[in-house]
Amino acid sequence: MDIKEYLEILGRRKWAIILTTLFALMVVVVGVAIIPPLYTATTKVRVLTSQEGDIEFTTYNVAFSDRLLSTYAEIAKSSPVLDELSQYVSPMPDPVRRMRVEALTQTEILEISVTDQDAVLATHAANKLADILIDHAKTLYTNESYAANLYVVDPASTPMTPSSLPPWQQLVLGLMVGLFGGIGLAFLFENLDTRIYTTREIENITGLSVIGDIPEDRDSKSDAIKIHTGTGVNVESFRRLRTNIFTRTKYHQFKSLLVTSAVGKDGRTTIVSNLGVSIAQTQRRVLIIDADFRWPAIHKVFNLDNSVGLSSFLNNESDLKIQQTSYPGLYVLTSGPKVDNPVETLDSPNMHELIGKLEKVFDVILVDGPSCLSVTDSAVISTYVDAVLLVVRQSWVRREALIGTIEQLAQAQAQFVGVVPNRTTSGSGRQSTKISPKSIPVVEYNGDMPLLPPSEETPQKEKASYSN
Repeated sequence: MDIKEYLEILGRRKWAIILTTLFALMVVVVGVAIIPPLYTATTKVRVLTSQEGDIEFTTYNVAFSDRLLSTYAEIAKSSPVLDELSQYVSPMPDPVRRMRVEALTQTEILEISVTDQDAVLATHAANKLADILIDHAKTLYTNESYAANLYVVDPASTPMTPSSLPPWQQLVLGLMVGLFGGIGLAFLFENLDTRIYTTREIENITGLSVIGDIPEDRDSKSDAIKIHTGTGVNVESFRRLRTNIFTRTKYHQFKSLLVTSAVGKDGRTTIVSNLGVSIAQTQRRVLIIDADFRWPAIHKVFNLDNSVGLSSFLNNESDLKIQQTSYPGLYVLTSGPKVDNPVETLDSPNMHELIGKLEKVFDVILVDGPSCLSVTDSAVISTYVDAVLLVVRQSWVRREALIGTIEQLAQAQAQFVGVVPNRTTSGSGRQSTKISPKSIPVVEYNGDMPLLPPSEETPQKEKASYSN
């Protein structure tokens, strides 16, 4: 990962960083407001180095004196000494958190420090503890040659300034702790989150090329599907997707395309609808087939009747009913009534035969299939079409779901044209219009006549043109 990717992670997890920092600052502010400042008083006691010999020849037992310093430090913290101190000092400071006795390195000094909210109490406790220690030291050794010689060299004086950090330093410390803690949580959440955020991740997981990306329409206040026309970021993104699809397939015949996704709400119906409009604007005859029997939506996008559709034809309940939209050159075969066995209905010779006949009439056929992870409908449809376009909603689909979708379609030997990330952050569409209800002509197909509306003539051409 490079620095840009690290910054992208921090950008995605900015709220974790912000909230953690604010929480740390709030704790510090409350602590400063509630907890009073602390004062520390220090008394210094000298322990003379033990001497041996006579007046003419005197030696100093330095090693023994070092042990004495350590011994006196432990005695000062012992229960008998603290119990005696409690008789003179009330309330007694916490002996573990508020009292410290240590020997200063390379000196004969024993430092006794007492910290308390009351500066006078801390001073009295430090001086009294030194006096008690000196009294106890006199009884430790009976041998005069080892008699301890302790005395106070610097008694404690009442501190005028707190020993605890000033409020501004506590706030800075809280800010730093919260900031670094938030950054740590950001990377932890990123590691635990399996959602896909970048096109590089999509390409690495699928092994497919990203042939376009559709920015999120920030003007849309609902999940309603819009048809983007005119100019704008979204319009150009669909034009780019259209161009890339046909550029990648210009060396072999390409008629039908299944548009599917890993999970629901990936936006495949949005892609199908807008891509169909975009292709139709290049003078191609385009047919959109809604093959999602479970959650059909194409008829809602184009305001079409769905009482009769694909399911009716496949179950031999009616002739094929293809409806013309308000966009020239764009036709729709709705899903029709819901069926109890969607997979079995799609996995039939009628479906294979239908796709073959429609490819002779239309330049491009776009099939809106359901998501792959929950059902196998799209895997079945992929065997009837020329290629599959996989839609991945950025920052929505999870890695394991996308891997499962690729494996499922690969087992069906699907031919992928590429993958398109949807609702990316590369821009926002501005020019979009909802479809207005119009009188839609309906074409009945009985299997013998060309599938064309009465107002159009059969095109005299051998193969559709794919130039943009």
